[in-house]
Amino acid sequence: MPFVQKARTGAGRFVQIMGWVIWLGSGLYIFVYQLGVIYDAFGFWLAALSFILAPIVYLFAPFIDWITTGIFPLGIFILWLVSLAGGLLIVAGSRIRGE
Repeated sequence: MPFVQKARTGAGRFVQIMGWVIWLGSGLYIFVYQLGVIYDAFGFWLAALSFILAPIVYLFAPFIDWITTGIFPLGIFILWLVSLAGGLLIVAGSRIRGE
C-alpha cells in the first residue's frame, strides 16, 4: 500500500507542477500585456492602480482589451482559457494526491 500512496502522491505533485507552470506562464504574460494596454490607453496612474488590483485585471483581461482597442483579442482570450485550464490542473493534482 505505501508504494501505491507514493505513486499517487508523485503523480499528483507532477500534475500540480504542470498546472502551476501553465497558470503562471500564461497568466503572467496576460497581466504584463494588459498593463501595457492600460498604460497606452489611460496613462501611468491607472496602470499603477491596475498593478495593485492585479486579480481584477487578470479576470477581466480579454474584456479590458476588447473595450480599449475595439477588436476582440482572440489570442489573449485563448491564453486566458489556457491559464484557467492550468488552474484546473492544480486542483486536479491536489485531488490525485488525496488532499
